[in-house]
Amino acid sequence: MSYPAKSKPLQGNIKPLFNKQDLASLIISAFGFFIGRVMVFTFVSPLAIPFLASFMGAKKGFYLTAVFISLGLFTRWGDLLTVRYLIAVFLLCIYHFACTRFTFTTGRAGTWLKLPFVAAASAVVMLITGLAFNFFYGFTLFLMLVVVLETVLAGALTLVIKRAFTILTGRKRKAKLLSGEDIAALTVVLAGVIAGASDIYVGVVPLRIFFSVYVLCIVAFKGGPSMAATAGMLLGLFLHLAGYWDTSWVAVLGLAGLGGGFAKGWGRVPVIIGVGLFGGITMLIVARSWLGFNMLYALVAGGLIFVLTPQTFYFNVAAAINPVLDSADDYMDKIKEETTRRLDSFAAAFEKLGSTFNGLSRPKRGLNKHDITLLIDDVAGRACSECPNNTWCWEEDLYNTHQQVFALLNAASTQGAATINDMHKTFRNDCTNPNLLVSELNSVFAMYKNDLRWHNRISETRELISQQLSGVAGIVKCLSQEIDMSLRFHEGLEEEMILALLNQKIDVTGVIVQEDNDGRYKVSISHKSCTRQRACENEILPVLNAVLKRKMRADAPNCDIKSGVCRIRFTEDQKLRITSGIAHRAKNPRKGSGDSYSAMELANGTYLLALSDGMGSGERARRESAATVGLLEDFIESGFDKELAVKMINTVLVLKSSDESFSTLDICTVDLYTGFGEFIKIGADRTYLLRGGMVSVILSSSLPIGMLSDVDIETTTHELKHNDIIVMVTDGITSVQEDDWVMDELRQCKYKNPQDIADHLLHMAKKYEGGEARDDMTVLVSRIWEKV
Repeated sequence: MSYPAKSKPLQGNIKPLFNKQDLASLIISAFGFFIGRVMVFTFVSPLAIPFLASFMGAKKGFYLTAVFISLGLFTRWGDLLTVRYLIAVFLLCIYHFACTRFTFTTGRAGTWLKLPFVAAASAVVMLITGLAFNFFYGFTLFLMLVVVLETVLAGALTLVIKRAFTILTGRKRKAKLLSGEDIAALTVVLAGVIAGASDIYVGVVPLRIFFSVYVLCIVAFKGGPSMAATAGMLLGLFLHLAGYWDTSWVAVLGLAGLGGGFAKGWGRVPVIIGVGLFGGITMLIVARSWLGFNMLYALVAGGLIFVLTPQTFYFNVAAAINPVLDSADDYMDKIKEETTRRLDSFAAAFEKLGSTFNGLSRPKRGLNKHDITLLIDDVAGRACSECPNNTWCWEEDLYNTHQQVFALLNAASTQGAATINDMHKTFRNDCTNPNLLVSELNSVFAMYKNDLRWHNRISETRELISQQLSGVAGIVKCLSQEIDMSLRFHEGLEEEMILALLNQKIDVTGVIVQEDNDGRYKVSISHKSCTRQRACENEILPVLNAVLKRKMRADAPNCDIKSGVCRIRFTEDQKLRITSGIAHRAKNPRKGSGDSYSAMELANGTYLLALSDGMGSGERARRESAATVGLLEDFIESGFDKELAVKMINTVLVLKSSDESFSTLDICTVDLYTGFGEFIKIGADRTYLLRGGMVSVILSSSLPIGMLSDVDIETTTHELKHNDIIVMVTDGITSVQEDDWVMDELRQCKYKNPQDIADHLLHMAKKYEGGEARDDMTVLVSRIWEKV
């Protein structure tokens, strides 16, 4: 039997009639009503056809815009010339319908909706209707000049308004930045809307003043004084042409925008004050009759709406309807919040695990009551179970027997083993087999000591693991705090940088400016690949230095030739540089040196100097010191704190084997931005700091790393300067003489090159040794110099 298939619910297949971008287009199409009401010289409508043409190519909204524009034109009905604009609207609708329904060139119908063809179509429509009505009225020179002017304006304004339309409805922008051309295009559209609403009042507030104040505040806050002044003059000119204000308002609105632009650096309220103050003073001089409370009300209302406008607003209506499209900051905040939450949970788990390991067992220092009871019972079971006096000794004379066996255990604990002479004479005479009792007691006590040793070893291992887990928890916590604090982005600098790069004809597609916890900038730039190899760096670097007012340097670029995109990362250049020289000699060259060293610049702008001397010499010492230095490099480069890295290395060496395994560790880290040097010495020999012929010594009294579970870390900090020289040596160098001969040599040394200094000190050490090395010798010399 067959069953009818279950029908799927239709809800999942129903598509919304409008998406967010289409909705933005529909809202902007309502501007057409006000655009249609704009009449220049009482009979010319310069914006209606270009505004409608800008909607060509949009998925929805074109015909609705035509309806709004037609309604606006009907409100200005009263002259036969108004009819020509209605006919022009109808002709554009026919053109749009033909382009979307029919193919003029096979497979390329959409080509005719591209901007150049649309601009040409709007110009042709205005020309056709103008010529027709000129013929109807009778050909006159004035009307022909008007037709020519409108034809040219229709094509040009279509290009301008299309740019504004793209800004208002664009789903995504390369950057939240408006150029001067963008501001001008938007001002034309907004001026048209204001002119169309100029004869409308809300109570005593004229909408044209309200909208003018709002637009000037926005442009001044986003674009600065030059853009705001330009926008103000365009508004005044357009409103004058629409017949509402005289030419004096060009100066009033222009200076009002200039005053608001000057105040943009102090916040929104100062922008409003600047617009009102400069506009009011200019109005007092050139248009005193307009001063009144209605102007004050319009200023307050426009300023209030400006203050309530979101900080991220930049004239993009699509972004206002759907903030998710442009809320990169909110998205990053969510990522940071989720990342830090997970890292904190990981840190808590590691910390709890470390506490668990730490609480499993504690080291035992000797016998306790429980151990004594178990030992005595074990001795009684092994030595006295077959004795005929067992009942008498362990039941009737229990107290005395316990006391005598405890005395033997005390002797074994003190001497390492008990003897028959340690037994009390009476107890020895009463015991049927005293030798067996002493032998079994020593055997049981030997097993106890072995168990105690392994117990303490396991406890020590657990304690070390607990320290490691707690250390990892601390690292994860620090990483969580660093992510929470370090992801600071500067949109203002990004916008300023994009504008500066565009002015230099560098076509950028993306700029990210990040500031770390130390206040240092990192910049990532994406742009079209340049034809010359890395030529873009030379062009971009001066722009970055000028905008950030700091010296930047470029990392290796990542250019994708296929996609044509080049991505470069710039970091703030360090103030200092370090050059190093190394000289070493093994005690036995065939077996290798037991000394290991490192001199490297880390990614975070820190320079690491490390020197380790393994126990003894030869292959084993080399392995120990190489492991110490290698682990130090890996830990610090991975972001571990230096002291925590040292503790973890110590744990590794302690757990590595039961044999003695230790090394000295001499560390110096120099911050190449600030010049501060941090010296950490664990069992290491002295370090010398040479500055202007004066030598200072950094000493240590701690034990080498790997000897004890708890390492003693000694830290010293010095501010390093230009031409300072750091000299790190192993004890094979200093032990060749009883006095501190290295300090005397450095005071008299005339060499400046670190390698020459290292070679000279090694040569003198071999000279003092008579040419034979009694120990491995290593000298690590680093010179600090300030980059010009």
